[in-house]
Parts: sequence; structure tokens; C-alpha cells
Amino acid sequence: MMQNFREAIEEIVSNPKYAERASAFGAILKDQMIHPLDKAIYHVEYLMRHQGAPFLRYQLIIDQPDVTGGVSFSPTRLNCRSPAKDLYWFQYALLDVVLFLLTSLAAVLFILYKLLKCVCLRTCRRDLTKMKQS
Repeated sequence: MMQNFREAIEEIVSNPKYAERASAFGAILKDQMIHPLDKAIYHVEYLMRHQGAPFLRYQLIIDQPDVTGGVSFSPTRLNCRSPAKDLYWFQYALLDVVLFLLTSLAAVLFILYKLLKCVCLRTCRRDLTKMKQS
């Protein structure tokens, strides 16, 4: 296993194809208008200036409709806080959804049971009446 690992490392180091691909991906990653650190600093300072920006917590601010007629969303204007923080524990764990699905399943199974019971009783009655007549 160690030999395979060594061979893989030597292949990556010696083959120029890997270096070219890494350089291409690095160039794509570095091609940003604003340096990621500057962007992070801006957002942290923005939250500090506006005391955590409570006005962004619960709403989604929608920009003007775009040319195609759809609505565009600016990623910097989305919620700063996850709405999951405001859920009850049973909602967060989806227990209300599970309970609803189980209740629905139980109702469907109960209806199927009653239908099958009704069909079986009718067929048995027919068989009994045929047997009594003969």
C-alpha cells in the first residue's frame, strides 16, 4: 500500500499535466474582483456597524425584476441568520413531518384493511349462499 502511495505521489510530481491543471484551477480561483479576505472583512465590519444587522434576519430583500421578467436576488442581501434557529426542537428534527406521514400511512392502511375486509365478507357470503342452495 505504501508503495502505491509513493508511486502516485511520484506520478503527480513528475507529470507536467497535473501542474498545468493545478495552475489552470488556481487561475480560475484567483480571478475575483474583490479579494476574499477583503470581502470577509467588509461583511464583518458591516455587521459591526449595524449591530448584527437585525433588519436582515427574517426577510429576504428582493431586487428589481431583471430583463427576463424574473426576480434577481443579491447574495449579500439574503438572511444573515439561519431561520432554523427560530424553530422548536421537534420542528428542527422534523418530528412533526414524520408524525404527519405516519398518521397518513396509518389512515391509508386502515382504509385498505376495511376495504379488503368488506370484499372478503361479500365473497364469503356468496360462497355460503351457494353452498346452502346446493
